[in-house]
Amino acid sequence: MRRVFWSLARDLTAELSGRRTLVLAPHPDDEVLGCGGTIARKRQTGTPVWIAYLTDGRDGVTADPATAAALREEEARAAVTGLGVPEDHLFFLRFPDGRLADHLEAARVRIRTLVEELGVEDLFVPYRRDYHPDHAAAWKIGGASLRPGMRLYEYPIWYGPWLVRRLRGRARLAALRHLVEVRRAVRVRVAEVLEVKRRALVAYRSQVAGFHEQGAWGSEFLAGFLQPYEVFFT
Repeated sequence: MRRVFWSLARDLTAELSGRRTLVLAPHPDDEVLGCGGTIARKRQTGTPVWIAYLTDGRDGVTADPATAAALREEEARAAVTGLGVPEDHLFFLRFPDGRLADHLEAARVRIRTLVEELGVEDLFVPYRRDYHPDHAAAWKIGGASLRPGMRLYEYPIWYGPWLVRRLRGRARLAALRHLVEVRRAVRVRVAEVLEVKRRALVAYRSQVAGFHEQGAWGSEFLAGFLQPYEVFFT
């Protein structure tokens, strides 16, 4: 499925260098999964990159909420340091995991302020139809924060066609309809920084372990993000 997108998507690799970038991550690890290679490429050319983590990710770890949130932040700092993002370029908004939709206006104000203060040119957000409510909410926040001249890139994580084997009935049909989105797909070559991205992903120990516990599907899901290209929708 991804190879189909690579073949049909427009190559944007050469166009991204130098454009000041803000990545919105609904949870710590989304930024590495969806655009870790692109972040690494930008940082290698000296392009400023900031990351805003919208929720505390507490639901991704079996522990009390404070301990879980602290672990997710610790892993995030370790992961993106490996991508070349300075720690003072990270913003933890700490809205409750799973309830970002309840805080849309407050989050939008925070992100809009960052966009203006940082002079953001490229904004990376989750794909608008990702199968997770926090991802859909993050897309809304990003879309409401655009300024004239900015470019919006949507990175797919819980993208329907990639999950189709786990879906049934109408959900599977709805997922397959998302294939029409290939008409607005672009790709960025990340083969040269793939090992950098892999190490950043490994830093999310709690999340990687959780996927592997799901067996072959979880391992295959992670492997899908360690490919020569990252795909975005414009």
